[in-house]
Amino acid sequence: MPPPKIAQVVVDLPLESSFDYAIGATFQDKIAIGKRVKVLFNRRETVGVVVGFKDKSRFFKLNPIIDILDTNPSVSSEILKLCEQLSDYYGCSQGEAIFSYLPNALRKSQRVDIPAVSFGDTKDFSQEPKCFLLHDVTLQKSWEFIFEKTKKVLEAGKSAVFLMPSVEFIEQMELKIKEVFHVPIFILDKKLTPKQELESWLEIKKGTPCIVLGTLSAVFAPMPHLGLIVIYEEENMVYKQEQTPFLRMQKVAEFRFQIEGAQVIFSSVCPSIETYQYAKEKKWEMIRFFPEKYSAFQLIDMSNYKSQKATFLSFPLQNLIYQSLEQNKRIVLVMNRKGFTTTTRCSCGFIMRCSRCDVSMTYRYAKKKLVCRHCGEEQELPKMCPSCKAAYLHSSGGGIEKLESEVARVYPQAKVGRYDRDSERFPQESNIIIATQAITKMQSSVVFDVIALIDFDAQLNRFDFRCANKLFSLLVLLRQMAKEKLLVQTTLRNEYVLHNLEKMDFEGFYKKELMLRKELGFPPSKHLLSMMVRGKNEDFVFEQTKKIYDLLKIEASSSIDISDPHPDVVPKLRDKYRFTIVLKSKSAKNNLKLAKKALNCFKRRKDLVVTINVDP
Repeated sequence: MPPPKIAQVVVDLPLESSFDYAIGATFQDKIAIGKRVKVLFNRRETVGVVVGFKDKSRFFKLNPIIDILDTNPSVSSEILKLCEQLSDYYGCSQGEAIFSYLPNALRKSQRVDIPAVSFGDTKDFSQEPKCFLLHDVTLQKSWEFIFEKTKKVLEAGKSAVFLMPSVEFIEQMELKIKEVFHVPIFILDKKLTPKQELESWLEIKKGTPCIVLGTLSAVFAPMPHLGLIVIYEEENMVYKQEQTPFLRMQKVAEFRFQIEGAQVIFSSVCPSIETYQYAKEKKWEMIRFFPEKYSAFQLIDMSNYKSQKATFLSFPLQNLIYQSLEQNKRIVLVMNRKGFTTTTRCSCGFIMRCSRCDVSMTYRYAKKKLVCRHCGEEQELPKMCPSCKAAYLHSSGGGIEKLESEVARVYPQAKVGRYDRDSERFPQESNIIIATQAITKMQSSVVFDVIALIDFDAQLNRFDFRCANKLFSLLVLLRQMAKEKLLVQTTLRNEYVLHNLEKMDFEGFYKKELMLRKELGFPPSKHLLSMMVRGKNEDFVFEQTKKIYDLLKIEASSSIDISDPHPDVVPKLRDKYRFTIVLKSKSAKNNLKLAKKALNCFKRRKDLVVTINVDP
């Protein structure tokens, strides 16, 4: 075959097409599909990836490729196919998908010696079932099944990837794996420096059987012989990217299973509604592990206890804590809200708000400062009202710091500790622990006798169609973590979440939740796509969002529902106003097609950012 003359190159920008570059004579023997190259794009040198070759271009004069940065392709043919599928499904460019796969060091124009792939003897798993849904309420038995599958994969000369929801889980899993398997273990997460990440990435790419642990990015681990992907706590929303291209790692794993023939295991104490229904439709193998006996469950109806003084603790809970302390037991009080107070205001109506996000600021007693829960901006608590100069500001609401203060006052004999995601260590010596949902990270390392959820009502009444599923999953996990009893304080005693939790009736919960989702047209009944428009001028952003809405209505078919433009759940973030339009239909593909059609007719502005989020 004659040497290629023109390379098709993609870059890390939201541009759908590839770009043609001339291949000089010095590079014709070295260039290959999947290699990184240095090119001139928009008058600036940048890194691109070769995705194809052609003999002719519709452009008369082409820029030449400046340099080839890889010795061997950094992107395999399987990963290129994966990125094409991600581009089609999520509406991102192929370049954005490819650069999501590459480690940080390879996104820059540095030469790297990419190792040649080791092609050892590997076995084919094509005759075995590929996707499993493990519903494990015991928190332990699923690992016997997972490790058995991992052993078969390693014996077949292939590798395995374990996705974990947090760094704490990664550390715990690393210790477990080292006790069972004697193969190289690599960790891919945000804590690594670019140099450490690249070193691990290159070792994985060699193809020697290994195990990779990590959070989101680990699903892209570059092993050429992938045999197994395990997603632990698959219902956790941490597996959904919060920025473009908004990938959901469960979908990435599913695409890799289709392309590379790897097995995929979704493991959860309470699978998400979407995964549960999808597993039934696709006829995945569903395996359930339920304990023989559950801890006791007590529902405390707060409407029956009207205290003269505002308190977080009902009388039954106060008595139980007192009894538990006498018996030297460990109690956990869960309240999923940080800080001491949530709102600081003056009688004149002025409220202390974040200057960048326009939300009321939370007072953190430990820092002695007001902190924005969205962007982290900090302010000193003023001694007088900035508006009317009154000398008194009133704080209301409460978080775990205020709960800690109350518990320490009521039970002076107890050792009270606090734990949230910012805590450097777990308060092991405390017998009363005030915690946020972060306490679930300790599920396999610490024993708790009694657990009480303080703010059930607040967690259920959120602007999130998944809140019931998330809350039910949290309560199931807390009940299993509680050795003796789980208590829930609420004024909503008739909620189906609580009735199904009391009986541990998962099928009953799923049936009710699926019915409600179908009535409201939420996943898995329908697919959603959100189009967010953001910019610095509120009126201008809303005006432009209206223009996009009008374009959508012109092009839309009757099968797609389009919401009116409305402020986002977080209307302002880091000085940017945000408005959203939601598309809803039976087909994710049709939603994306309509959104792209409208944006192609929309005149873009430099001071405006429009993003598409598929399956938010």
